[in-house]
This record gives sequence, C-alpha cells and structure tokens, in this order.
Amino acid sequence: MEYKDMFKRYLEESYDSYSKINTLVTTDNKRSLKEIYLPLTLCDNQKFKGSNKIVVDGMPNTFKIKGKKILIVDKAGMGKSTLTKRIFLDVYEKKEFMPVYIELRRITDTLPLTFQIAKLMDIRQRDIRDMLDEFQKGYTIFFFDGFDELQLGIREKVRSKLQDFISQFEDNIFIMTSR
Repeated sequence: MEYKDMFKRYLEESYDSYSKINTLVTTDNKRSLKEIYLPLTLCDNQKFKGSNKIVVDGMPNTFKIKGKKILIVDKAGMGKSTLTKRIFLDVYEKKEFMPVYIELRRITDTLPLTFQIAKLMDIRQRDIRDMLDEFQKGYTIFFFDGFDELQLGIREKVRSKLQDFISQFEDNIFIMTSR
C-alpha cells in the first residue's frame, strides 16, 4: 500500500471515528457530532472584553491563514476536543487542507515527533519521507489536542518537540488545546 492510500485510510477512519460521539445521555448509543454540536464562541484572550469573537461551527475563515497558530484554552469539560473534532470534520469535507489530528496524551518523549505522528497515522517508516514532503507543502492543519493531558514528567520535552516540529513545518496551520 502506498503512502497516499495509507493517508487516505487514516483520514477516512478518523472521519468515521470523530463524526460519532457518546453523550452523557446516550452512553450506549453514539450520536452524530454534527447533529448535536452547538457552536462554541472563541474569544481572543488579549481582547476578551472586545468584539473579537468567533462562533465556531466548522473551520473558521480566520483560521485559514498559512502559518497560523491557534491555542484554545478553557477548563476541563468545556468542549475543546469536541470543537477541534468538529473543525476536523469540516476540513475533511471541504478538502482545502489535509487535517491531521493528534491526541497528545499518546505522545512520548522518547521518539522523534515525526515518527510518533506517522505511527499514530499508521504510516510505515519507509513512507515517512513522503509524509514529511506533504507537510512541507503547507496545506496541512495539525490538531494537537490535550497538551494538559501530557504527563508532567515529559511535558517540557514534548513541548520542545512540538516547537521544533512547528518550526520545521511553519507554513501549515496549527491548532492546540489545553487547560
């Protein structure tokens, strides 16, 4: 199987996985995320009292700037992961960018981040170069979900790996969530 086929399979499986969620009411029955999602409002922290607010019901146009780095911060259980999964679904459907969703709690401090991302996407080691070439083109949106869920002992090392990764592929869009 070639890299493009593996990446397509990753996208399809991720889309299927993120498009259905359990709720507190229906824990035994998954519901469509798009059917039950209520748009959340993001505020620019520096202008919180101002009018710089974005209602998110998909990929906001203001996020579609190459090299854009967005950090979404809120308390536990406020919908950060659900919000990013909703954006992922929209990006996948519109096909303007390639979405890559990484749950940071699955990242360790032992291996290079690119290998770990390839492993999470089920990309073979021999195809990592193809994956990195795609990332260099600047049409990928990386979702790094749950920075706060990293173990405290490895958080600083992973933060450093994330900074290096973002610097290496700076023409892409990066969305990270944390508490």
